[in-house]
Amino acid sequence: MTYTPTFEPGEYRCPTTHYRIEIDGRKILYAYIRKNACTAFKMMINRDLHPAYVANAALGREPKDRYNINGNMRYFAVTPKALAADPVYDASVFVHRDPVARFVSVYTNKFIDVSGADDIRRNYEALTGLSFEQATFDDFMRYAGNDFAKLDCHLWPQKAHLWPMVYTAPVAIGDLEAGMAALIGPEAAHTWFGRKINASRTGEGPSDRILTDVPAADLRRLQAEGAVITAEAFVTDAVRAFVAEKYASDYAMLAACRADLRTAA
Repeated sequence: MTYTPTFEPGEYRCPTTHYRIEIDGRKILYAYIRKNACTAFKMMINRDLHPAYVANAALGREPKDRYNINGNMRYFAVTPKALAADPVYDASVFVHRDPVARFVSVYTNKFIDVSGADDIRRNYEALTGLSFEQATFDDFMRYAGNDFAKLDCHLWPQKAHLWPMVYTAPVAIGDLEAGMAALIGPEAAHTWFGRKINASRTGEGPSDRILTDVPAADLRRLQAEGAVITAEAFVTDAVRAFVAEKYASDYAMLAACRADLRTAA
């Protein structure tokens, strides 16, 4: 199965950094998309230290740590020019996921769990004039109604990250280990993708209450007291409708990937 994105005039784009991954004799080109298992890929890319990072770190020229996207990882980045000069890869990969699940995950992971949330906190408060701590999911959805160019990068469309090229291995996040096993072997795939990394602490399954009007600080307190807050607590018809319109390009991308998968089968 393959996917080649095409972009309409004026369609929002934020071409992401792509990375070279060499593992078990395979050479993989990976497109970094936030909230799509990117931390697992980050860990795999940084499993080895690049000689340039080691040399610069020894000279005190590396302010970022090994696992920072601007640290060791940047030495494995592939530019479009470099790809044109060396286009031979065993596979080109990006991870995709359901847009509603991804949208909810941004709120639960950043606003409730406060995981790597400094940038989105600043962006949210500057754009809305509201308190990050008091942000309800309804507030978050109103914030997300702004133009993509004004929003934190975790809310940019998945498709917008991609380059206009053929991706030979789009992988659904729910099939990540199996999908990567086909590319790098089951042992390596299990090592790097056999468990969730940086996933929200939000639970799974149905919810007996909709929590879209409860401030993030209160939700965090409820979790600390032992309450299990599931992602479904934030999914309403209004949320589905909002995401369907806001992320129409992602739904079209997923439909194209599924259609190609059926054709390949």
